[in-house]
Amino acid sequence: MSTIGEAADAEMKRTEWLFFILVPVCMLVVSFFYDIGLNIFQEKRVENVTKAVVTEALTTNVVDYHDRVRMLYEKNKVTVDHLEVKYEEGILTIYNIHVYPSFFFRLFGVDHYRVETSIKAYLVGDEQVKIEKVNPDAL
Repeated sequence: MSTIGEAADAEMKRTEWLFFILVPVCMLVVSFFYDIGLNIFQEKRVENVTKAVVTEALTTNVVDYHDRVRMLYEKNKVTVDHLEVKYEEGILTIYNIHVYPSFFFRLFGVDHYRVETSIKAYLVGDEQVKIEKVNPDAL
C-alpha cells in the first residue's frame, strides 16, 4: 500500500512543478501579446486622432494652428510634449510623439513605447483634406 501512496505523492509533486512552471510562462505569453496589441491599438488611435485633428484644423477658421492642434490632441488624450506644428502657404505640417507605458517589456527595461506621427496636410477644394505621411527627418 505504501507504493500507491508514494506514487500519488510523486504525481502530486510533478503536478505542482508543472503548475509552477506553466503558469508564469503562460502569463508571460499573454502579457507579450497584450503589449503587441496595445502597440497596434495606440498606433491606429494616434493615426485616426491626427487625421481628425488635421481635418478640423484645416476646415474651420483657425488663427493659431499650434494652439488648436494642441487642444485637440489633449482633448483626445494624446501626449503633446514633443508637438511641432507649422502652417506655411496653406500646408499644415504636424510632428508629434505619443508616449505610453509598456506592460511586458518593462521586465526587460523598456518602460514605455512611443508612436511617432509626421504628416503634411492641405485643402483640395473647399472641404476635402489631402493628408500625406512625411519622413520625420525631412522636417
